[in-house]
Amino acid sequence: AIPVGIYQTFWTLLGLILGNVLSDYQVAAMTICGGLMLVGISLRLLRIREIAVGNLLPALAFAPVVTALLHHYV
Repeated sequence: AIPVGIYQTFWTLLGLILGNVLSDYQVAAMTICGGLMLVGISLRLLRIREIAVGNLLPALAFAPVVTALLHHYV
């Protein structure tokens, strides 16, 4: 339980820090991306479709960058 607590504490603190740095639209992009990953996990658990959700994890890092570029140039 201790390693899980350390892991969750790290991600919670990172989320609190990034929540103050990122704009609302960037946080929304990460939320949408995470929601789509949850849909992929549910499809895998229900054995409807095998989606490699682990391969999609970098999208969580790219989502705020891409939205910032779109917001700046569009």
